[in-house]
Amino acid sequence: MHPEPVPLFKNCHAVSYRNINNAGIREDYSMGYPDEPGFRAGLARPFRFYNVAEEKMTDLRIFPFEVMDVTLAGYKKMNAGTAKEVISNLIMQTRKAGGQFISIWHNTSLLDTPECREWREVFEFHSERTGTLEFFKLDLLIISDLDHFPFFALDSPGTEFS
Repeated sequence: MHPEPVPLFKNCHAVSYRNINNAGIREDYSMGYPDEPGFRAGLARPFRFYNVAEEKMTDLRIFPFEVMDVTLAGYKKMNAGTAKEVISNLIMQTRKAGGQFISIWHNTSLLDTPECREWREVFEFHSERTGTLEFFKLDLLIISDLDHFPFFALDSPGTEFS
């Protein structure tokens, strides 16, 4: 009997995605950088998780996000003006690539308090730029279909730009 090969690096996402898929969950929105805005998956559209260990395509669809509120405010220490520029650029890049813009906003960023007012304004700017009535998923996730319905159904494949 041969020992199992030792991976060169430990891919936590792959292990997590295998567990998520095995649990019967069919959509995941956690693919993104916590400390940088951008395209962690290299694209802005959903894709199916390929289980390399089992050499098979799964039913799990991964929806990568481009930006998260705490990335801009916390990690990058951006002011509202700079954050709006970053969001505008990401929306433009996503639209140009025919992708689906997804951002994550924590409910604490949207509170109507003096310390949150600036980031609530950034969120409202985001909503205006995407031209949609945003859909909240678990009070954390905003999905913007930039050119179509102001709505994203949980069980729909989503709308991609063309």
